[in-house]
This record gives sequence, C-alpha cells and structure tokens, in this order.
Amino acid sequence: DEQKSLYERLGGEAAINAVVDGMYKKIFPDPELEDYFRKTDKARQMDMQRKFLTQATGGPQIYDGKDMHEAHKGRGIEPKHFDIVVGHVVSTMKELGVADDLIGEVGAAVEPLRAIMFPQ
Repeated sequence: DEQKSLYERLGGEAAINAVVDGMYKKIFPDPELEDYFRKTDKARQMDMQRKFLTQATGGPQIYDGKDMHEAHKGRGIEPKHFDIVVGHVVSTMKELGVADDLIGEVGAAVEPLRAIMFPQ
C-alpha cells in the first residue's frame, strides 16, 4: 500500500471530485471567503482545484493553471484565508470518512503552498 500514491490511496478521481465538491460547498458561501469568489467562474475554479489536487497528491500531472503565487497575488488574500480553506478541506475529508493519516498527508502536500502564496 505504501507504494501506491496518495492519490490512489485516497480513492483516485472519484475521491478528489468528492473532496472538491464538498469543500466548495463550504468555501463559496463562507463569509470570510465569499468576496474572493464573487466574480469567479465557479465551475472553472472547481476544475482547476481538481487538477491541482490530483497532481499534488501524486496523480496524473494535469494541472495547467497559473502558479499559485501568480494566481493569488494582489487579491488581498492573507494566511488566515489559507487556513480557512484548509479547514474546509479537512472537515470535508472527515465527513467523507477519509482516514486521519491520509488527511495529514494531504495537509503535508499542500502546506508548502503557504510559503509560495505568502513569500516573506
């Protein structure tokens, strides 16, 4: 099992889709985040997130969006917003019955984004 990618251990495409669908049901209406997504093409945003999470968890290298710093700079996004999004990802994964150790691995896979999005 350890030789399988995190993507495979999570359940592949179906699992990533479930996480993305669930997390955005929380993110889009969140009062702390909704202004950032008011003018966003929500279907495109979700598609890009699916591609990103697929790649970040060791699945097919299909993400073709901007790098994370470019995609988020100049939008007033702060580390607290990053934490809120991560919280929605974690709570969604827990609701879907994902094991805590896999949730931790997903967290470790996305945590480096903090330094990219918020360079010191």
